[in-house]
Amino acid sequence: MLMAVPFGYAEEAEMPYEGEWVEFEDTLTVYLPSELADVEISEELQEGGVYYIGANADSTRVMQFAWVATETEETNETLLAQAQEQYGENAGTMEINGLEYVYYVDEANDLCTFMYVDPGFLGVYSFTIKPASDDEFATMFGSVLATVEYPEAAE
Repeated sequence: MLMAVPFGYAEEAEMPYEGEWVEFEDTLTVYLPSELADVEISEELQEGGVYYIGANADSTRVMQFAWVATETEETNETLLAQAQEQYGENAGTMEINGLEYVYYVDEANDLCTFMYVDPGFLGVYSFTIKPASDDEFATMFGSVLATVEYPEAAE
């Protein structure tokens, strides 16, 4: 069974949530929901590339952003093949604002992750929510992804 995937995302002008623009140094700018408060990130998670974790007041909704360096240039095809190998039909691609993301749903852990190959550096952005089974949160997540502004590719 495929859990919630944020197929219905809103344009910025009609955002389904209150929020604010946040610029992450050297990574991206995004319109984050006000209901999510910053969570302290452990050193171990930081070393793994995590640069944002936000959770609602009772921590039942969590959103995490990461950027992971890669040794070789990744493509959506290689990311998709890896995701499909592990998650089967719960992996695929989706276009959001003209950018193609690879996603997978991990039913066992009730999470959904979207990945985007960094066009300027050897690395991959990943955006994860938990719980993936929360349709309202998944739709919000899709709207968040629609607001992401990536830095310019390196010359």
